[in-house]
Amino acid sequence: MLADGGLLFVRVNAADTDIGRAHRVVESSGGGFTVLYEDGPKSGLHIRFFSRDGLKAAVVGSGMRSNGHKECKNS
Repeated sequence: MLADGGLLFVRVNAADTDIGRAHRVVESSGGGFTVLYEDGPKSGLHIRFFSRDGLKAAVVGSGMRSNGHKECKNS
């Protein structure tokens, strides 16, 4: 459990990332897309790539609060 006022850092894949391995897009929306890797060490894995709006919606929808950083502010 994260204590009140604690910081949580999350690493995600950006939707504008160049994907070098063989893959298939299995879901796409305004919030990003999900690929199924068909080659390499992630073969068989579904991996989500978030747009800025998609990541913001996921964070706001989770009930987390912004620390006030300009890139994190809830609108």
